[in-house]
Amino acid sequence: MEHAGSLHLLVVVDGTELFAVDPRSLAATAARRSLDPLTPMWLVDRLPAGRPTGAPDAAARWQLAEQVLVGAQAVGVAAATVDLAVGYATGRRQFGRPIGSFQAGKHLCAAMLVRAETARAAVHAAAGDVDQPAGGDPAPPGLWGSAMLIGLLVTMLNLLHMPQSVRLIVTGCVIIGVLAVASPEKA
Repeated sequence: MEHAGSLHLLVVVDGTELFAVDPRSLAATAARRSLDPLTPMWLVDRLPAGRPTGAPDAAARWQLAEQVLVGAQAVGVAAATVDLAVGYATGRRQFGRPIGSFQAGKHLCAAMLVRAETARAAVHAAAGDVDQPAGGDPAPPGLWGSAMLIGLLVTMLNLLHMPQSVRLIVTGCVIIGVLAVASPEKA
């Protein structure tokens, strides 16, 4: 869990209900390391019972917002992936020239940028629909941003000449992570 030390209230989505949990009742321990060093992570073994809160349809709206946020985070990672790949392609030299100057390298980087910006547009549209529902379901575009991230990662790994086994492992980990975080069916 992120920022457990500074929470005033924790809202838990459980199926079709929302529960308010007092963060002081959590048995949370600070994680030794986080993927993002600027985001403090906390480990929680078990959530205490909370009191029901919110309107009957609130849990569904929270789940949709969560799925869009997962897509937005994936778009941020995708943008960083494009930056890393372009930096690598312009810095690595082959036959006395940057590999980004070769047509194949240019096409890979351009395709990555198009995918990242397409995913960004889809997530922006989904976020707008969460704020002002137009009757549609914003979850697919939000999750689509995550799916685009997989394509970007595989393209970057291809550009870095990674073996197929590494590409499959990375892809599998991203798919499992996205499904675990964005699925409304929590274990």
